[in-house]
Amino acid sequence: MRIAIHIPVALVLTLGLGHAQAQTPAAPKGPWFGLTLPGGTRAPAVLVGTRPPRPVAVPPGDASAPEFDAAAITADVQTIVQFAVDSRARKEVGNGQMWGRISGFPSSDTTVAWAADQFRQAGITDVRLQPIAQDARASLWLPLT
Repeated sequence: MRIAIHIPVALVLTLGLGHAQAQTPAAPKGPWFGLTLPGGTRAPAVLVGTRPPRPVAVPPGDASAPEFDAAAITADVQTIVQFAVDSRARKEVGNGQMWGRISGFPSSDTTVAWAADQFRQAGITDVRLQPIAQDARASLWLPLT
């Protein structure tokens, strides 16, 4: 008798739960957690695709903007990348397993000194460098293969 009662109850509960799970509420329309979603007609900051970058908007009255010159930007990027390439050639870390502009190594020091000099050349007089205090006994494990 107990088995006969338990089977219909179990069947009703199972079917009822399955029906309840199948009825998921629809996603709410409108605000999200009480916040209005962003919208508007602002242009995206980054365009992915084959289109060229957006032109620089120079303020009215400024005759030129040499800091936005493509050749100058390219030269700066090449200079910064060269610090990393030099680090690889010098094998600053191990046998060249790791390279780049790594904090606490000469490549980083050279990059920081160059950047500080660029600020000074731009007319910034209060340029300060913050040295890295690294324990001389510190070690770094590098894979050999």
